[in-house]
Amino acid sequence: MPGVEVGIAAHSVRAVPRSWLEAIASYSESHGIVRHVHAHEQRRELDECQAEHGCSPIELLERTGFLGAPASVIHGIHVSPADIAILARTGTTIVSCPTTEGNLGDGYLPAMAYAQAGVPLAIGSDSQVRIDPFEEARELETGSRRERQLRAGLLAAVGDLWEELCRNGYRSLGLDPELNRQARIEIDLEHPDLSGIDGEDLPLALVTCASAGVVRW
Repeated sequence: MPGVEVGIAAHSVRAVPRSWLEAIASYSESHGIVRHVHAHEQRRELDECQAEHGCSPIELLERTGFLGAPASVIHGIHVSPADIAILARTGTTIVSCPTTEGNLGDGYLPAMAYAQAGVPLAIGSDSQVRIDPFEEARELETGSRRERQLRAGLLAAVGDLWEELCRNGYRSLGLDPELNRQARIEIDLEHPDLSGIDGEDLPLALVTCASAGVVRW
């Protein structure tokens, strides 16, 4: 079916043994499909992985061949500079779920550190407390500002943040990122969230003040 791809996932390094991570990564590579895993969401997870494997979850995922361009790590909150360097070197995508992570009190993504290292960032919903990609993007941006106490975080670091998140989202799903340029939604420019916004400021407004209510179709 056009626009639909199948991927494979391990829930987390705490949910499956090391051999499964290796098998899932091998299957993904041999079948040319994407793979996902939840990692570095809570500090307890890091402690348990260190106790069992003597390394961080990111390091374990690298050792098992799980990381790489077809791979996405969901959350990636509590990471060291070494973890970030591994993700950047392997071209792995980080999928942030800010509203879920806030709801669960997990922490917040070191988004600026990722952006400066060149790690691709996308957004997800995870526990689906609320389904609104605009809200996820806004939480990601405001979190990045708190991270470095900036007036503009990711918006200043990557430019068109909405475009960047969409492109990396396609990549994470195994879809051609160029399809993002062909996909179209109609935005209600008279919606209260966007009323009075100049056209040149729309990319900024979609991240900072829009909601799912601005989408007509």
